[in-house]
Amino acid sequence: MASTKNAENLTALYQELIHKILPYLPKEGRVYSQIEGLSFYRHDTPYYSLPCVQPLGIVVALQGRKEITLGDKPICYETGQVLFIGANLSGFAYIPECSSDKPFLGLALEFDFNQLAHLACELALNNQEINKETANPIFSVFNANKKLLEDLSRLVDTLQETGLTQPLASLIKHEIALRLFHAHPELVKLLKDGTTTHKILEVMAWIKQNPQEKNTLASLAERALMSASSFRQHFRMIAGISPMQFQKQIRLQQARMLILQEKYAIAEAANLVGYESISQFSREYKRFFGITAKKDRLERGNEGKSVPI
Repeated sequence: MASTKNAENLTALYQELIHKILPYLPKEGRVYSQIEGLSFYRHDTPYYSLPCVQPLGIVVALQGRKEITLGDKPICYETGQVLFIGANLSGFAYIPECSSDKPFLGLALEFDFNQLAHLACELALNNQEINKETANPIFSVFNANKKLLEDLSRLVDTLQETGLTQPLASLIKHEIALRLFHAHPELVKLLKDGTTTHKILEVMAWIKQNPQEKNTLASLAERALMSASSFRQHFRMIAGISPMQFQKQIRLQQARMLILQEKYAIAEAANLVGYESISQFSREYKRFFGITAKKDRLERGNEGKSVPI
């Protein structure tokens, strides 16, 4: 009886969240909210994405089923489940079943690596279970609990708090991270300071924040305080690709966002993410996304803040 009641409560919370985000999703695509890192998804037709970099954070399936391939690893999650991604990983998304009557609906929340790592280190100091050396996957799927759904609902509510949205959202995001780590201490191990995984994730976060920097394998390895060969090996184990491939994908992803979301000129977007040659950018954009930047803009440019992924 208690489990039935709990399931009913969770269903009510999913429906409440759906009711709150639908006004921001008048059509298919991904909408970025005013809160940094918070976005909403809607798909009315089966969908296979372009290559994309899944950021460090969580994605919650509120309605429907979604499949993601990160590197060569397939992951599936559905209504009521949370996908936690502990790094910025390249992959593809596939939504096999959805319709205009029953679209796929999801919520994504990206975290700042440094803030999350600092919190993880604080928690690790007082938790012997966390400090045990065991292997942990860079991503995991688990069921959403009542507290997490309530916090996410409160986070969405702050979008209506004129003048208070950002400060309130920062507090609630911190609370969400605490609850995630408390309920799933294995996630803390991924971000513990001093581990090889932490060093790699720190470099990945730095690359994402500084896409315009001219990096080499040696300079990135030095940043991680590792030898070039060891750094490259561990980086590939985590990201599924080499450090330089990762940097290229981050640059292309961020350039695409600038072109489609912020309406930057193609050449300007390329320059901002570190490309000195527009012809090289154009070639790599088409090779990665399967479409030229110009055509991508023509097809997606009228969608405003809604960018399919």
